[in-house]
Amino acid sequence: MKRIAITLEDRGTDYGFVINRAAEKGFDCIWRPLEDHNDKKATIAALSDCDAVIAGGSVFDAEVLNVLSSRLKIIARFGIGYEHIDTDCAAKLGIAVTNTPGCMSAGVADLAMTMMLNIGRQISALDRKIKDGGWDPRFTGHELEGKTVGLVGFGNIAQRLAKYLIGFDCPILAYDIKFPASHGLPNVRQADLDTIASKSDYVSLHLPITKETAGLINRNFFNQMKPTAFLINTARGGLVAEKDLIEALDKNQIAGAALDVFEKEPLPPDSMLRKFNNCIFTPHIASYTMETVTRSAYRAIDNIADLFTGQIPENVVNPGYRNNWRIS
Repeated sequence: MKRIAITLEDRGTDYGFVINRAAEKGFDCIWRPLEDHNDKKATIAALSDCDAVIAGGSVFDAEVLNVLSSRLKIIARFGIGYEHIDTDCAAKLGIAVTNTPGCMSAGVADLAMTMMLNIGRQISALDRKIKDGGWDPRFTGHELEGKTVGLVGFGNIAQRLAKYLIGFDCPILAYDIKFPASHGLPNVRQADLDTIASKSDYVSLHLPITKETAGLINRNFFNQMKPTAFLINTARGGLVAEKDLIEALDKNQIAGAALDVFEKEPLPPDSMLRKFNNCIFTPHIASYTMETVTRSAYRAIDNIADLFTGQIPENVVNPGYRNNWRIS
């Protein structure tokens, strides 16, 4: 019987339903959480007796892959991004890498929308004030209705968010290097980054992290933003040059930021971001709802099942694995 390890960190989720689903497909499935994504020794120890892994953000570089390749045949990513996996090396070793596109769109778009509403009305700050014993109604927030929203990246998540924003009559400016020829969203028009920076009341990030996108939202971008505009990031922390964001907040160049992701996670205790009351933070949980966990886990298991029944997994990202794949 092939063994699957679930290495997702402990977020309070009972993965029993995932284990049962794997068992229905004929797999032995165990949960071995890896809390430190960069601890390669722990990753190797957790997977040395496994044929497949449902993986979170753990690093799979050439060192890790070469050690595990005698048995491991598939890394089924729980999520979309795979920048921490050496997919070329995996292909050469006959290890398939898959992801779960579309499964998390609703959850991430849901949080981005929530952050816009929250930070525009400063709900979190007012809540803290009351819980600390205070009561200060001298605050005037901003409505979301009719505001221009800039979407940097226009894939599944951003398109879902744009759909939600139709109900608020928000015009959308969207940027993507692969902008879809047809999207069916009447409130969206294509725009460049400079236009999004200068015209948007809310800028929401929805890009993967690559060499080209790292630090894309930097001092130049902030210098063009309205002083009444907010930044929302539920994508990847590395998209934002954090020191430039801190500078922009210090100078009141922007009205605030809502961040689910950071350059370094967990956010260091001494991070200067922690001092800003006009910011709200969540601990990289945009994609963690029971619905997204279920959809993503089931898709990952389906990808694994496809591989071991001789099919090409639907969501494979390194199809070259087939040239070197051998079942044991």
